[in-house]
Amino acid sequence: MSKRRVDMLNNIKAEMARHDMTNASLADFLNLSESTVKGWFYNEKSVPSSALIKMAQEWNVSTDYLLGLTNPYGKVS
Repeated sequence: MSKRRVDMLNNIKAEMARHDMTNASLADFLNLSESTVKGWFYNEKSVPSSALIKMAQEWNVSTDYLLGLTNPYGKVS
């Protein structure tokens, strides 16, 4: 798994924890199956851009942060 993908998944997990969300609640919010969300974390499925945008809007963070391109404060990592 690439470093960028690991960073992205770690950032998603961090936001899920910050917002007290489980895989099931995130899946419900995104109108996806829980197995799809779990698949992201087992490197079986890609995270769709539409899901990244919806998560970023809900959590008030940038998609660049979720993708691991910047830190939560907008600085390039």
